[in-house]
Amino acid sequence: MKETKSNIVELQEAKSTTVSDVLQFIYTGKASIDSSNVQDLAMIADYLIIPSLKTRASLFPQGSINASNCLALESFACQYNCESLKQAAVTYKCENFVAVTKSEDFSRLDVEKVKELICMDEINVSEEEEVYQAMIAWIKHDLPSRACLLPDLLKCVRLFSVSKYGLRRILDEELVSKNLACTRLVINALDFCLFPDRFQNMPLKPRLSIDKYEHVVVLTGGAADDGVKMESDCFVPSTKTSVSLPTIPYPCMEDAAAMCGGILYIMSAKNICCFNPKQNKWSSHDIELNFKTDYSVTFF
Repeated sequence: MKETKSNIVELQEAKSTTVSDVLQFIYTGKASIDSSNVQDLAMIADYLIIPSLKTRASLFPQGSINASNCLALESFACQYNCESLKQAAVTYKCENFVAVTKSEDFSRLDVEKVKELICMDEINVSEEEEVYQAMIAWIKHDLPSRACLLPDLLKCVRLFSVSKYGLRRILDEELVSKNLACTRLVINALDFCLFPDRFQNMPLKPRLSIDKYEHVVVLTGGAADDGVKMESDCFVPSTKTSVSLPTIPYPCMEDAAAMCGGILYIMSAKNICCFNPKQNKWSSHDIELNFKTDYSVTFF
């Protein structure tokens, strides 16, 4: 190497203050690490092969990972082989997928990185439509150059996990409806909703966050000798067990019920009770409904 003749090693990307901090660590085992020097220290520690300093520098940013910086930190960690920082950033982006995909860094990702993210089983979403919405927002951020990528990315969205109403909304998207390949993908998913038996032998795997939810039967109200009950219970068919839910705000008997957006609604002529399964909590709203005819309730 040329340094054998010049006897000088130039650290061109290093700041003098960073080199001073590195020398302090070499001689004392101590390093002053803060947000202003942490990345520079990790870079120089990697270059000079000082694993103990690199480990300390990698640990510092993990306490400040957020939706705005986790993609940048992951990229930095990959570049300088900071495995613990990389894992922390990946875990954060999976657990906070929706917030991360609304960040500026996400909109600037290249298509391969976007595809890698939306293909992950581990991303945390309440419904598959959130993956579609993140993907379509990325496309629209630079529509002229990204529109052609839509069919390839739409294949990464697990459309079989989207409700028929969600699929109808996707078909209403002009970018989708005007693209024959995309339209075929959505129609195929609609076939799954209408004729699930035809897809029994196909390996359809939902996201882990969606797959963990199971179907249950919620039982509310009822008649007793001392009046109408205000109890609510949950029956789990898969385990044939029953779980008590919080007391319903109003007594319910012969009321109508519907499911919308993951919330259970119990409706009478004067009030609506809502149960949020994620919060395990009932809420109520006083209303005045004027029904002139009998009505029906659709579950979806």
